[in-house]
Amino acid sequence: MLGEYMALEFRGYHLLLNVLIFAVAGLAVTDTLLVNLRERQREFGLLKALGWRDGTVAGLLFWEGVGLGLVGGIIGAALAVLAYQQVFTVLPDNLLLGSAAMALAPAVVGALASILPVLRAKAIPVAQVLKDE
Repeated sequence: MLGEYMALEFRGYHLLLNVLIFAVAGLAVTDTLLVNLRERQREFGLLKALGWRDGTVAGLLFWEGVGLGLVGGIIGAALAVLAYQQVFTVLPDNLLLGSAAMALAPAVVGALASILPVLRAKAIPVAQVLKDE
């Protein structure tokens, strides 16, 4: 009975906590991509010099951010389903839809978090990279 009450009770601070968690996750993905960009700046500049367009290099970083979010979302959704099953012993009917939403939400956060690294990847100066080589 207490578990059903807790599962159905939703208050404003729950939304605030979820927003904070997604914000921290987004900052972590942004930081990871920026570090990745800094470490591979020469490689990206060389790829641009070989004919890759700015959009292709940016797309590479964008899909890395989406992939990071998706992997985290899938792992989190699987752990949430296992925890729910342990607590309530009966899984809900709409489990597949809820799990898909739980897995895709972090992918959207990863896509949004990759905007800054994508803009920086587009701004890599090819001439400077070639001069440093």
